[in-house]
Amino acid sequence: MEKKAAPSLFGSTRGSLLSVVNTDMLIVWGAPTSGCVQAGLYVLVPADCCADRAQAPHDAKLHEK
Repeated sequence: MEKKAAPSLFGSTRGSLLSVVNTDMLIVWGAPTSGCVQAGLYVLVPADCCADRAQAPHDAKLHEK
């Protein structure tokens, strides 16, 4: 399957694996803030553990609901 979206779980078996083990929340660190997981899960992104090329996208993603 060709990946057509940026979220890291899109089109992968990881999303299915998380579902099988009843995971509904992820804590993401060490990744670009604007590229954090978007897969219908609750995602906790510690502000000091992620970054982006510019401050504005970082701040916007941290406050996205």
